[in-house]
Amino acid sequence: MPGSILVVEDTELLRKIYADKLAQDGYDVLTATDGVEALASLRSHPVDLVLLDLIMPRMSGLEALEAIKADPRLRDIP
Repeated sequence: MPGSILVVEDTELLRKIYADKLAQDGYDVLTATDGVEALASLRSHPVDLVLLDLIMPRMSGLEALEAIKADPRLRDIP
């Protein structure tokens, strides 16, 4: 049974392509445009997997990953 995935991508076209394909495959898909948005989304809607772009505005993917791994509620999300 597919789970839920957060797609974090600042390029709108890529974000839509990833989200559409994953939704077609049966996943519940949330999206975010940067690390700040991703963290807010994760804190209110935990998911099973995060697909994280590395180079984004406001907060990079690496900064977001550090924040995710530092949060005990989120650190086990791959």
